[in-house]
Amino acid sequence: MKINLLLLFFFFSAILCSNRICYANVVICEILAKNESGIQAEDGERYDWIELYNDSDSAVNLQNWYLTDNSNDLFKWAFPKMTFNAREFLLIFASGLDKTNDPAFLHTNFKLSADGEYLGLIYSDETNIIDQIAPSFPPLQADESYGIPMERTDTLLLGHDASVKVLIPQNDTLGDTWKAEVFDDSGWIQGTMAVGYERGSDYTPLINTDVTAMHNVMESCYMRSYFLVTNISEILSVKLNVKYDDGFVAFINGKEVANANKPSPLLWNSGAVFPHGDPAPYEQFSVPGLPMNLLHIGTNTLAIQGLNYYKTSSDFLIEPQVVLQQAEIISYNKTVLDETTPQAVNSGELIIPPPGVIPDIYINEIMVRNSRSVFDETLNYERDWFELYNAEPTNINLSGYFLTDDPNIQRKWTIPSGTEIPAGGFLLFWADNDDAAPNHCNFSLGLSGETIVLSTPATQIVDSVSYGTIPPDISKGRFPDGGTNWYFYEKSTPNESNGAPGILGISEQLNPPVFSFEGGIRTNNFYLSVSNSEPGTVVHYTLDGSIPTASSPVFPEQIKIVVEYGRLLFADNFGRDFDFAGNYNTTINHYGRYDEAGRFNGLHREINYS
Repeated sequence: MKINLLLLFFFFSAILCSNRICYANVVICEILAKNESGIQAEDGERYDWIELYNDSDSAVNLQNWYLTDNSNDLFKWAFPKMTFNAREFLLIFASGLDKTNDPAFLHTNFKLSADGEYLGLIYSDETNIIDQIAPSFPPLQADESYGIPMERTDTLLLGHDASVKVLIPQNDTLGDTWKAEVFDDSGWIQGTMAVGYERGSDYTPLINTDVTAMHNVMESCYMRSYFLVTNISEILSVKLNVKYDDGFVAFINGKEVANANKPSPLLWNSGAVFPHGDPAPYEQFSVPGLPMNLLHIGTNTLAIQGLNYYKTSSDFLIEPQVVLQQAEIISYNKTVLDETTPQAVNSGELIIPPPGVIPDIYINEIMVRNSRSVFDETLNYERDWFELYNAEPTNINLSGYFLTDDPNIQRKWTIPSGTEIPAGGFLLFWADNDDAAPNHCNFSLGLSGETIVLSTPATQIVDSVSYGTIPPDISKGRFPDGGTNWYFYEKSTPNESNGAPGILGISEQLNPPVFSFEGGIRTNNFYLSVSNSEPGTVVHYTLDGSIPTASSPVFPEQIKIVVEYGRLLFADNFGRDFDFAGNYNTTINHYGRYDEAGRFNGLHREINYS
């Protein structure tokens, strides 16, 4: 079908990526501003501390990264050149000592105030504030921490009743080969965990594989067991929990990962250097290194050399567990935490209510590059914003609802307690990546398009809007309010009802064409071509300054025309709801529409093409 094209020119810069995408998802995870009884630094002193978490699958080089407690001095303390691994916590002492030589004990050149202050994480320059607590964190009591609530999931991959191969060594023929990931243990004793013997009765209920043959003969026992890993990238850490009497050395895929009462050197017939009392609970050992460097998808091997204290001991026990820990950030909204957890998953539990009735609320209008439409409480125009519309006949309390620009992080920003949208009314939110003030979200909007989602406290989606390119100082809104049709508006209406598209609305159904030359003053004739991505469209034009009609010449596809100096070029989509006329001369342009009678009643405004 033949359709005439709406010609519209907007020149703007697209946002290439958000901070979290460009620089991995590094967050200020937890802070402690008054450390009286918590973790100690290398000198035995207790200092304030800041913890970061890399919630991504990628390592980050921290060169050119900074921490500051002064929003006017963003480069106050610089990280050394070091790698911050994926799914890792990094603790920095805010001691004022300024130490960077040991990555395990980093010290900033500032301290934290328990009365509350600003804290920012910066990358490279002042435009890249990766995360911040602004204008300040709240006053904190002694040993009270502040951070993002997280949830930890522990997955048991190997435990009681797991299959095991056992050998009581008679000599050193095997050397270290039996500890390797791949080894022929087909001739070993087949059993299940736990492994041991008991000449009394304490361990009898636990033992599934009896090695009484060790008694009076050998202090060491070799064990091999296997566990399956299906996903490495989401693993936060690996824990080895062991009940042991009296000692052990554990290897995963041939690498030593934990030990207790280990002798030096470790020989094939070694015993524990100290006795270990009857182990009622498991003792937990953190496996060092990155999970992705230790484990692999598929079958992995746990090898253990169990150590008894003297051959004549009346009992012996080894019962391991392999546990994978995963962490999920419940919300990026920081809060006072239930307990301090340096270098571990934060406490804090988000209570999700049961699903309820979803209110009739809409994301109603969006502006992604604002420089004149409306200013915030600081009289700052340069804030992205979007508007909600309440189609309900009653006021709706939005406390605990969620807003996000990433559907994969539904609980990215929580609407503060006490927030209400009136019946039939509107509520404006600023998307400026600075949630220190009311109704300011911790994300900004992309000029080239993304998705905004509003969810209930039970994470039911109330409304979700995916928008494409929106030019600067132009809003995109529904008409009528809460309706299904969207239009561009040169005159935005924040916190008000959207007007009829009429003169100022621009239909989004057509894509603008691309001219081979930018507009502006030309002193010579030039060749001009037009291309457009709207299939089946026809562009009509004139060169004498008159308004094109449906009978005006058709701009030829793939062919250039000569535009003479001093002439006007008008192009029109005559017959559509909205028409646009642009020129390549110094006269003003006409921007508006034709009514049904074909009479021009558009708004006159000057546009600078160049």
